[in-house]
Amino acid sequence: MLILDINYELYKVFYYVATTLSFSEASKLLFISQSAVSQSIKVLEKKLGITLFIRSTKRVQLTPEGETLLRHVEPAINLIARGEAQIMEAGTLGGGQLRIGASDTICRYFLVPYLNRFHRSFPNVHIKVTNQTSTQCVDLLESGQVDFDSFVPRYLHRKRRILPGTGKQAGSLKRAAAVPDSDARPQEYDE
Repeated sequence: MLILDINYELYKVFYYVATTLSFSEASKLLFISQSAVSQSIKVLEKKLGITLFIRSTKRVQLTPEGETLLRHVEPAINLIARGEAQIMEAGTLGGGQLRIGASDTICRYFLVPYLNRFHRSFPNVHIKVTNQTSTQCVDLLESGQVDFDSFVPRYLHRKRRILPGTGKQAGSLKRAAAVPDSDARPQEYDE
């Protein structure tokens, strides 16, 4: 199968022209000039080696090849838009995933009521709890495998002290609560 090196923006311009059947309407929706839209379509047609639109002074129509391309481009454009929206939503706690590292004691006696309340407030956020020893949880946090570590004492976070053996400021770690450690086997809990 031959894969062409065609810029996504060309397909995006094609999508807007094909769905509006108007070069001027596409230019308004894309916030680019009508000549830029026209030029993009010409470049795409040249790279593909086909004519995508039948142009007349009064209207624009898709060729059969243009209709075929639209059937494939439209779902791709929509998937990309949904992916971008999901990423943006995750940054506002409207969705996404929160990964928490916690010791056994924290998981059993402290975390569950807070997770229940959080889940009621943010039902589209998937919560993943990794149960390990407190030092392993700190390692997970520093390596980016969890977003939140329930072990690191709050006073370290507030005073931005250096964590022993890491050379890193505790202030660079995310909010945490001081609770005793447990040497429970590593486990993961998904809500």
